[in-house]
Amino acid sequence: MLLLDENDVSSVLDMPSTIRQIESAFQEMGKGKATTPPRFRMVVPNSFGTIRLMATALQDSRISGTKVLTGTAGHREAERTYFLLLLFDYDDGSVKCVMSANRLTQLRTGAVSAVATKYLARKDSRTLGVIGAGIQGQGQAEAICTVARIEGGFVYDLEKGKAKALAKSVRDRYGVGLEVVENVGAAAKADILSTATTSTLPFLTSSMVKPGTHINAIGSNLPSRKELDVSLLKAAKVVVDSRDQALEESGDLEPVRVGTLPRETLYAELADVVSGKKPGRTSNSEITVFKSVGLALQDVAAAELAYLQARKLGKGRTLTL
Repeated sequence: MLLLDENDVSSVLDMPSTIRQIESAFQEMGKGKATTPPRFRMVVPNSFGTIRLMATALQDSRISGTKVLTGTAGHREAERTYFLLLLFDYDDGSVKCVMSANRLTQLRTGAVSAVATKYLARKDSRTLGVIGAGIQGQGQAEAICTVARIEGGFVYDLEKGKAKALAKSVRDRYGVGLEVVENVGAAAKADILSTATTSTLPFLTSSMVKPGTHINAIGSNLPSRKELDVSLLKAAKVVVDSRDQALEESGDLEPVRVGTLPRETLYAELADVVSGKKPGRTSNSEITVFKSVGLALQDVAAAELAYLQARKLGKGRTLTL
């Protein structure tokens, strides 16, 4: 069994290769070759110690594994492990690798937004808006700058220092200037917009975004979290990573879940678009939304890539338990 710590994973995974791996996994899902059951979630009483378990198997790639997430956003301490990934031998189920998954989670979350952006954003999109400049907002900027020809844009966060840090990182790494703005509306002027917040109130309305905008909404992965106003759901072509899981977990989709909006509000799953079953963007004027809550498919596919690269480069430690 191979053990990969956070430094090992960070040294063998990068955004471009992760994007390719995630796109391939969604193509496999679109062919009906992926098994991804609903995420199990348990709240530990009187604590921030939530436990979430996510498993998947990809038949053509012969990949299987489980991700374990613990803790609660905003209450995790540095240098502690809250994200753990186990890969299994596809044939007999034995554990072949255990790895820390902090950076992996940031990479795969950004990568799936990059895949959605490839299929749903206008080809002439040149500006990026990031709302929420934490770890996931950083991953969104990294991913979108990798997949699109971004020339400038905007970043907004309630903590201005985080927004400035993200703007500096993007400028230093990609030569792209992101203007630190004072409100959501200013950031929403971009061609491609990524929201990565823990907001419990919808803040992004249809009137804030221009025709042709593409939005990656990744912050609302709990029923209590909401980023998208109902007016935006009505106005946009909405694509989700998993229809069932998104309806169960995302506060953004509460209007669909309770029947205020029809289920047809959700145009497609990303796998349907990536595999060609349904077209993505069909005009330069339509507003597109990718609503993601995160799937084990993404984690396990990225973890397999890390495992193969680590073996190739001699990274990690071999253990017998």
